[in-house]
Amino acid sequence: MPNTPEENPGDTVIYNTVNGYTTDITQAIEKVQPALVLVTAVSPDERETYASGIIYQSNATETYIVTSAAAADGAELIKVTFDNYVEMEAEIVGTDPVSDVVLLSVHPEFSAGAIQLGNASLVKPGEYVFSLTGRNQRTQSSTTSFGVVSMEAQLPREFGEDASWIISTYMTDTVLSEYSNGAPILNLDGEMIGMLSRRLSRMESTANLSCAVSVQEIRLICDSLIRNGTVDRGYLGITGRNISDMTVYEKNTLGISLDQNTGIYCTGVEENSPAAVMGITEGYILLSVDEEELTNLSKLKEILYRHLPEDTIVIDVNNGTAELSVNVVLK
Repeated sequence: MPNTPEENPGDTVIYNTVNGYTTDITQAIEKVQPALVLVTAVSPDERETYASGIIYQSNATETYIVTSAAAADGAELIKVTFDNYVEMEAEIVGTDPVSDVVLLSVHPEFSAGAIQLGNASLVKPGEYVFSLTGRNQRTQSSTTSFGVVSMEAQLPREFGEDASWIISTYMTDTVLSEYSNGAPILNLDGEMIGMLSRRLSRMESTANLSCAVSVQEIRLICDSLIRNGTVDRGYLGITGRNISDMTVYEKNTLGISLDQNTGIYCTGVEENSPAAVMGITEGYILLSVDEEELTNLSKLKEILYRHLPEDTIVIDVNNGTAELSVNVVLK
Protein backbone atom coordinates (compact mmCIF):
# COMPACT_ATOMS: atom_id res chain seq x y z
CA MET A 1 0.00 0.00 0.00
CA PRO A 2 1.52 3.38 -0.95
CA ASN A 3 2.59 5.74 1.76
CA THR A 4 0.40 8.75 2.51
CA PRO A 5 1.50 12.19 3.67
CA GLU A 6 0.32 11.26 7.18
CA GLU A 7 2.65 8.25 7.27
CA ASN A 8 5.66 10.37 6.14
CA PRO A 9 5.42 13.72 7.93
CA GLY A 10 8.64 14.86 6.28
CA ASP A 11 7.00 14.84 2.81
CA THR A 12 5.15 17.91 1.61
CA VAL A 13 2.26 17.48 -0.76
CA ILE A 14 1.06 20.65 -2.48
CA TYR A 15 -2.41 20.59 -3.99
CA ASN A 16 -2.47 24.23 -5.15
CA THR A 17 -2.98 24.96 -8.88
CA VAL A 18 -1.60 28.07 -10.58
CA ASN A 19 -4.64 29.67 -12.16
CA GLY A 20 -3.26 33.04 -13.16
CA TYR A 21 0.03 34.84 -13.65
CA THR A 22 1.30 37.97 -15.32
CA THR A 23 4.14 38.54 -17.78
CA ASP A 24 6.05 41.50 -19.16
CA ILE A 25 3.51 41.56 -22.00
CA THR A 26 0.61 41.67 -19.53
CA GLN A 27 2.05 44.79 -17.95
CA ALA A 28 2.94 46.36 -21.30
CA ILE A 29 -0.62 45.86 -22.58
CA GLU A 30 -2.03 47.72 -19.61
CA LYS A 31 0.28 50.64 -20.41
CA VAL A 32 -0.29 50.70 -24.17
CA GLN A 33 -4.01 49.94 -24.58
CA PRO A 34 -5.21 53.52 -23.80
CA ALA A 35 -2.98 54.83 -26.63
CA LEU A 36 -4.79 52.71 -29.24
CA VAL A 37 -8.06 53.38 -31.06
CA LEU A 38 -10.39 51.56 -33.40
CA VAL A 39 -10.58 53.20 -36.85
CA THR A 40 -13.83 52.75 -38.79
CA ALA A 41 -13.88 53.77 -42.45
CA VAL A 42 -17.33 54.24 -43.99
CA SER A 43 -17.55 53.96 -47.78
CA PRO A 44 -20.07 55.87 -49.94
CA ASP A 45 -22.30 52.75 -49.95
CA GLU A 46 -22.16 52.76 -46.11
CA ARG A 47 -19.97 49.67 -45.92
CA GLU A 48 -17.68 49.73 -42.88
CA THR A 49 -14.10 48.47 -42.67
CA TYR A 50 -11.92 48.46 -39.58
CA ALA A 51 -8.31 48.97 -38.58
CA SER A 52 -6.33 49.88 -35.52
CA GLY A 53 -4.95 53.35 -34.94
CA ILE A 54 -2.13 54.67 -32.77
CA ILE A 55 -2.19 57.95 -30.86
CA TYR A 56 1.01 59.45 -32.20
CA GLN A 57 0.88 62.86 -30.57
CA SER A 58 -1.61 64.77 -28.42
CA ASN A 59 -1.86 68.27 -27.00
CA ALA A 60 -4.54 70.44 -25.44
CA THR A 61 -6.26 71.17 -28.75
CA GLU A 62 -5.50 68.32 -31.15
CA THR A 63 -4.74 64.60 -31.19
CA TYR A 64 -2.94 62.94 -34.10
CA ILE A 65 -3.58 59.29 -34.93
CA VAL A 66 -1.51 57.22 -37.35
CA THR A 67 -2.84 54.16 -39.13
CA SER A 68 -2.61 52.28 -42.43
CA ALA A 69 -3.39 54.42 -45.49
CA ALA A 70 -5.22 51.44 -46.97
CA ALA A 71 -7.76 51.73 -44.16
CA ALA A 72 -8.82 55.17 -45.41
CA ASP A 73 -8.86 54.41 -49.17
CA GLY A 74 -12.16 55.51 -50.69
CA ALA A 75 -13.69 56.37 -47.32
CA GLU A 76 -16.43 58.97 -47.20
CA LEU A 77 -16.25 59.17 -43.42
CA ILE A 78 -13.61 58.07 -40.91
CA LYS A 79 -14.44 57.56 -37.26
CA VAL A 80 -12.16 56.72 -34.36
CA THR A 81 -13.25 55.11 -31.10
CA PHE A 82 -10.99 55.66 -28.12
CA ASP A 83 -10.41 53.02 -25.48
CA ASN A 84 -12.77 54.94 -23.17
CA TYR A 85 -15.59 54.32 -25.72
CA VAL A 86 -15.71 57.92 -26.98
CA GLU A 87 -16.31 57.97 -30.74
CA MET A 88 -15.73 60.95 -33.03
CA GLU A 89 -15.21 61.84 -36.65
CA ALA A 90 -11.60 62.22 -37.83
CA GLU A 91 -10.04 64.45 -40.45
CA ILE A 92 -7.21 63.36 -42.73
CA VAL A 93 -4.10 65.49 -42.14
CA GLY A 94 -2.16 63.83 -44.93
CA THR A 95 -1.35 60.52 -46.57
CA ASP A 96 1.83 58.80 -47.73
CA PRO A 97 0.62 55.89 -49.90
CA VAL A 98 4.20 54.82 -50.62
CA SER A 99 4.71 53.73 -47.02
CA ASP A 100 1.01 52.97 -46.38
CA VAL A 101 0.73 55.68 -43.71
CA VAL A 102 -2.12 58.12 -43.09
CA LEU A 103 -2.28 60.68 -40.29
CA LEU A 104 -5.66 61.57 -38.80
CA SER A 105 -6.66 64.45 -36.55
CA VAL A 106 -9.39 64.59 -33.88
CA HIS A 107 -10.28 67.07 -31.13
CA PRO A 108 -11.29 65.18 -27.98
CA GLU A 109 -12.43 67.01 -24.86
CA PHE A 110 -10.27 64.79 -22.68
CA SER A 111 -6.55 64.09 -22.36
CA ALA A 112 -5.46 61.38 -24.79
CA GLY A 113 -2.06 59.90 -23.96
CA ALA A 114 0.27 59.19 -26.89
CA ILE A 115 2.15 55.95 -27.41
CA GLN A 116 5.81 55.81 -26.41
CA LEU A 117 8.14 55.51 -29.40
CA GLY A 118 11.09 53.14 -29.28
CA ASN A 119 14.57 53.48 -30.75
CA ALA A 120 14.77 51.85 -34.18
CA SER A 121 18.56 51.52 -33.99
CA LEU A 122 18.26 49.19 -30.97
CA VAL A 123 15.94 46.64 -32.62
CA LYS A 124 17.71 43.33 -33.25
CA PRO A 125 16.75 40.13 -35.10
CA GLY A 126 15.36 37.59 -32.65
CA GLU A 127 14.07 40.27 -30.27
CA TYR A 128 10.74 39.44 -28.65
CA VAL A 129 7.90 41.69 -29.79
CA PHE A 130 4.12 41.69 -29.69
CA SER A 131 1.28 43.43 -31.49
CA LEU A 132 -1.84 44.89 -29.92
CA THR A 133 -4.98 46.11 -31.66
CA GLY A 134 -7.45 48.80 -30.75
CA ARG A 135 -10.38 47.51 -28.73
CA ASN A 136 -13.21 46.06 -30.81
CA GLN A 137 -16.25 47.75 -29.31
CA ARG A 138 -18.60 44.98 -30.45
CA THR A 139 -16.72 42.26 -28.60
CA GLN A 140 -15.01 44.48 -25.98
CA SER A 141 -11.70 42.83 -26.76
CA SER A 142 -8.41 43.56 -28.43
CA THR A 143 -6.10 41.09 -30.16
CA THR A 144 -2.58 40.36 -28.96
CA SER A 145 0.00 38.39 -30.92
CA PHE A 146 3.49 37.45 -29.77
CA GLY A 147 6.58 36.77 -31.91
CA VAL A 148 10.10 37.84 -32.79
CA VAL A 149 11.71 40.24 -35.19
CA SER A 150 12.85 38.14 -38.11
CA MET A 151 14.91 40.81 -39.85
CA GLU A 152 15.07 44.43 -40.87
CA ALA A 153 13.97 44.76 -44.49
CA GLN A 154 14.56 47.61 -46.94
CA LEU A 155 11.49 47.49 -49.15
CA PRO A 156 11.50 49.42 -52.48
CA ARG A 157 8.16 51.05 -53.35
CA GLU A 158 7.64 52.86 -56.66
CA PHE A 159 6.33 56.40 -56.26
CA GLY A 160 7.18 58.10 -59.55
CA GLU A 161 8.96 57.71 -62.84
CA ASP A 162 12.20 55.78 -62.26
CA ALA A 163 11.93 56.27 -58.49
CA SER A 164 11.46 53.70 -55.72
CA TRP A 165 11.49 54.98 -52.17
CA ILE A 166 13.13 52.36 -49.93
CA ILE A 167 11.06 51.93 -46.78
CA SER A 168 12.59 50.71 -43.53
CA THR A 169 10.48 47.79 -42.31
CA TYR A 170 10.63 44.86 -39.92
CA MET A 171 9.52 41.34 -40.72
CA THR A 172 7.94 39.56 -37.75
CA ASP A 173 5.88 36.44 -37.14
CA THR A 174 3.13 38.30 -35.29
CA VAL A 175 -0.30 37.56 -36.73
CA LEU A 176 -2.15 39.88 -39.11
CA SER A 177 -5.88 39.84 -38.38
CA GLU A 178 -8.77 41.98 -39.61
CA TYR A 179 -8.20 44.56 -36.89
CA SER A 180 -4.39 44.48 -36.71
CA ASN A 181 -3.85 46.51 -39.88
CA GLY A 182 -2.35 49.73 -38.52
CA ALA A 183 -1.62 48.17 -35.12
CA PRO A 184 1.73 48.77 -33.43
CA ILE A 185 4.56 46.29 -33.04
CA LEU A 186 5.89 46.76 -29.51
CA ASN A 187 8.94 45.71 -27.53
CA LEU A 188 8.52 44.24 -24.06
CA ASP A 189 8.74 47.72 -22.51
CA GLY A 190 5.61 48.70 -24.43
CA GLU A 191 7.50 50.99 -26.81
CA MET A 192 6.36 51.11 -30.43
CA ILE A 193 9.00 49.93 -32.91
CA GLY A 194 6.78 49.67 -35.98
CA MET A 195 3.27 49.65 -37.45
CA LEU A 196 1.75 46.60 -39.12
CA SER A 197 0.68 47.01 -42.75
CA ARG A 198 -1.41 44.40 -44.56
CA ARG A 199 -0.68 46.14 -47.86
CA LEU A 200 3.10 45.91 -47.44
CA SER A 201 2.82 42.38 -46.04
CA ARG A 202 0.98 41.25 -49.17
CA MET A 203 3.62 42.88 -51.34
CA GLU A 204 6.37 41.07 -49.51
CA SER A 205 4.28 37.85 -49.64
CA THR A 206 6.52 35.98 -47.22
CA ALA A 207 4.71 32.97 -45.73
CA ASN A 208 3.70 33.45 -42.09
CA LEU A 209 5.58 36.77 -41.79
CA SER A 210 4.02 40.19 -41.41
CA CYS A 211 5.57 43.50 -42.42
CA ALA A 212 5.72 46.55 -40.16
CA VAL A 213 6.87 50.05 -41.14
CA SER A 214 9.71 50.97 -38.76
CA VAL A 215 9.16 53.54 -36.03
CA GLN A 216 11.88 55.74 -37.51
CA GLU A 217 10.04 55.95 -40.83
CA ILE A 218 6.72 56.55 -39.02
CA ARG A 219 8.25 59.39 -37.01
CA LEU A 220 9.73 61.12 -40.07
CA ILE A 221 6.53 60.76 -42.09
CA CYS A 222 4.18 61.93 -39.35
CA ASP A 223 6.33 64.93 -38.44
CA SER A 224 6.40 65.94 -42.11
CA LEU A 225 2.62 65.56 -42.40
CA ILE A 226 2.05 67.67 -39.27
CA ARG A 227 4.33 70.42 -40.60
CA ASN A 228 3.35 70.44 -44.26
CA GLY A 229 0.40 68.12 -44.86
CA THR A 230 2.55 66.24 -47.38
CA VAL A 231 5.68 64.10 -47.44
CA ASP A 232 8.49 65.39 -49.64
CA ARG A 233 11.87 63.68 -49.51
CA GLY A 234 14.90 63.27 -51.68
CA TYR A 235 15.30 59.89 -53.33
CA LEU A 236 18.83 58.42 -53.52
CA GLY A 237 18.25 54.77 -54.37
CA ILE A 238 20.57 52.56 -52.33
CA THR A 239 20.23 49.71 -49.88
CA GLY A 240 22.98 49.12 -47.37
CA ARG A 241 24.38 47.73 -44.15
CA ASN A 242 25.53 49.65 -41.12
CA ILE A 243 29.26 49.06 -40.78
CA SER A 244 28.76 49.36 -37.02
CA ASP A 245 26.66 46.16 -37.18
CA MET A 246 29.24 44.14 -39.10
CA THR A 247 31.25 41.36 -37.52
CA VAL A 248 35.03 41.07 -37.75
CA TYR A 249 34.81 38.29 -40.35
CA GLU A 250 32.47 40.37 -42.52
CA LYS A 251 34.85 43.32 -42.45
CA ASN A 252 37.76 41.06 -43.30
CA THR A 253 35.86 39.51 -46.20
CA LEU A 254 34.84 42.92 -47.59
CA GLY A 255 38.22 44.56 -47.03
CA ILE A 256 36.91 47.07 -44.49
CA SER A 257 39.26 48.33 -41.81
CA LEU A 258 38.49 46.83 -38.41
CA ASP A 259 38.86 50.32 -36.93
CA GLN A 260 36.00 51.69 -39.05
CA ASN A 261 32.73 51.75 -37.10
CA THR A 262 30.67 54.31 -39.01
CA GLY A 263 29.46 54.56 -42.58
CA ILE A 264 27.12 52.53 -44.77
CA TYR A 265 28.27 49.64 -46.94
CA CYS A 266 26.26 49.78 -50.19
CA THR A 267 24.62 46.39 -50.83
CA GLY A 268 22.52 47.44 -53.81
CA VAL A 269 21.71 50.37 -56.11
CA GLU A 270 18.35 50.87 -57.81
CA GLU A 271 18.55 51.07 -61.60
CA ASN A 272 18.41 54.66 -62.95
CA SER A 273 18.48 56.05 -59.41
CA PRO A 274 20.45 59.23 -58.62
CA ALA A 275 23.12 57.10 -56.94
CA ALA A 276 23.45 54.88 -60.03
CA VAL A 277 23.62 57.87 -62.39
CA MET A 278 26.56 59.27 -60.43
CA GLY A 279 28.47 55.98 -60.49
CA ILE A 280 27.86 54.72 -56.96
CA THR A 281 27.82 50.93 -57.06
CA GLU A 282 27.57 47.95 -54.75
CA GLY A 283 30.62 47.82 -52.51
CA TYR A 284 30.99 51.57 -52.09
CA ILE A 285 31.07 52.87 -48.54
CA LEU A 286 29.08 56.04 -47.90
CA LEU A 287 30.91 58.10 -45.30
CA SER A 288 29.10 61.45 -45.04
CA VAL A 289 26.52 63.70 -46.68
CA ASP A 290 27.24 67.45 -46.84
CA GLU A 291 29.92 66.84 -44.19
CA GLU A 292 27.44 65.14 -41.80
CA GLU A 293 28.92 61.80 -40.75
CA LEU A 294 26.78 58.79 -41.66
CA THR A 295 26.78 56.85 -38.42
CA ASN A 296 24.11 54.47 -39.76
CA LEU A 297 21.22 54.08 -42.21
CA SER A 298 18.90 55.95 -39.84
CA LYS A 299 21.09 59.02 -40.18
CA LEU A 300 21.00 58.80 -43.98
CA LYS A 301 17.21 58.49 -43.97
CA GLU A 302 16.89 61.49 -41.65
CA ILE A 303 19.01 63.56 -44.06
CA LEU A 304 16.98 62.49 -47.10
CA TYR A 305 13.74 63.51 -45.39
CA ARG A 306 15.22 66.99 -44.92
CA HIS A 307 15.80 67.37 -48.66
CA LEU A 308 13.51 67.76 -51.66
CA PRO A 309 13.61 66.21 -55.12
CA GLU A 310 16.09 68.11 -57.34
CA ASP A 311 18.26 69.07 -54.33
CA THR A 312 21.98 68.44 -54.79
CA ILE A 313 23.91 66.74 -52.01
CA VAL A 314 27.61 65.98 -51.68
CA ILE A 315 28.35 62.40 -50.63
CA ASP A 316 31.81 61.39 -49.47
CA VAL A 317 32.44 57.76 -50.42
CA ASN A 318 35.17 55.15 -50.37
CA ASN A 319 35.18 53.11 -53.59
CA GLY A 320 37.59 50.50 -52.25
CA THR A 321 40.75 52.23 -53.41
CA ALA A 322 40.28 55.89 -52.56
CA GLU A 323 37.96 58.40 -50.88
CA LEU A 324 36.18 60.89 -53.13
CA SER A 325 33.25 63.32 -53.14
CA VAL A 326 30.28 62.81 -55.44
CA ASN A 327 27.65 65.44 -56.26
CA VAL A 328 24.23 63.74 -56.46
CA VAL A 329 20.99 65.35 -57.68
CA LEU A 330 18.12 63.71 -55.77
CA LYS A 331 14.82 62.75 -57.36
